[in-house]
Amino acid sequence: CCGGGGGSSASSAAHGCGVRLEDRQTESRALEAEGQAEALLAELEDSDDLALPSPDTLKGLSLQAAQLLFGFAKDHPLHRVSAEVSRRRVAALFAQGRLEEAAAAQRAFVGALAAMLPEGLRGVRWLAEVHGRLAYLSELSGERGPATAALELVLDHLQVVFNYRPVVQSLAGMFESEAWWKLLDDVAPELNRLC
Repeated sequence: CCGGGGGSSASSAAHGCGVRLEDRQTESRALEAEGQAEALLAELEDSDDLALPSPDTLKGLSLQAAQLLFGFAKDHPLHRVSAEVSRRRVAALFAQGRLEEAAAAQRAFVGALAAMLPEGLRGVRWLAEVHGRLAYLSELSGERGPATAALELVLDHLQVVFNYRPVVQSLAGMFESEAWWKLLDDVAPELNRLC
C-alpha cells in the first residue's frame, strides 16, 4: 500500500492495496496513517489465534487507537494491516458468539492473504490451518458450501505437505467441536473420493 507500491509519482501510483493516491499531500497523510497503524500492530501481543477459542489481542486498544487501526484497515482492504486486523478480530467475534461476523472476518483475512501471496501457492501448512479455520467458522455460521470448499483447500495444501492426500477425518483434531466433527463426517464421502 501507501509506501509499498507502484509508480514514482503520487498522481500516477496505484498502490498494492488498491488505493489510488492523487497528490503528494494525500500520499503523505496515507504514509503517516500507515506508519501509525503498523506501529499499533507491533505493540499488540501476538497469539496463536488459528485455534478457537483464543485470546482477543485487540482488547487492550484505546478507543483512539482502535479507530485509527480499524479506519486504516477499512480504507486499505488489501493492505497487510487490514489482513492482520481481520485475523485478530476473529477471536473476539467468536468469543462473543457473532459467528457470521467471525466467518466474514476470516474470509476477509483469507482474501487479503490470497492477494498478497503468489497465485496458486500450495503446500504451506499454515495456509491449511487458515483455510481450516475458515471451514469451521463457515460451518458454524450455517454456510456448508463455503465450509466444504475451504476443507477442499485444506486437503490440497496437506497433499503437498505430506505427499499424499489425507482423508478428511484426519482433520478432527483441528477443533474440539461436535459441529466440526459432524462437518467432517458429512463431507467425507465427497472429499475422500480423491484420496
